[in-house]
Amino acid sequence: MLHDPLQLVLPEDHRCADRTHVPLEELRDDDWIGAADPRDPCDRLLSWACAQHSFEPVHTLRTDDYAVVQVFVAAGEGVALIPRLALGPPREDVAVRQLEGAPLAREISVAVLRTTAARSIRELVEALTEQARLIQRRWSDADAGLA
Repeated sequence: MLHDPLQLVLPEDHRCADRTHVPLEELRDDDWIGAADPRDPCDRLLSWACAQHSFEPVHTLRTDDYAVVQVFVAAGEGVALIPRLALGPPREDVAVRQLEGAPLAREISVAVLRTTAARSIRELVEALTEQARLIQRRWSDADAGLA
């Protein structure tokens, strides 16, 4: 399983861009860029987190392309949460920050039917598990300033 934290992406000139951690309640009046499907798990997590602060995020744009999300954010059309794994190298004209408090994240895992006994499936699951470990280690090293 991979714990994939959601990163706050702001226009570089956003009033909160100079902070490392941004309180969610300070984004109450911002426009949000979300997934094309409002039932997207990341959007649902954002809605839940905002409800803890007594507001609902207003989505002004929706797309399923995270590169396009960064373009809209850079253009000042809103702010967004992007999973770290999907962020890729961020654009130079956006600020990537953490939300203050407990991190919001998605969990990525693999499921296999118990009746599946093929050796290739076991090997695939092992390879995916190893890649998840490598990604998590790389993120830990980067967060500690080692990478």
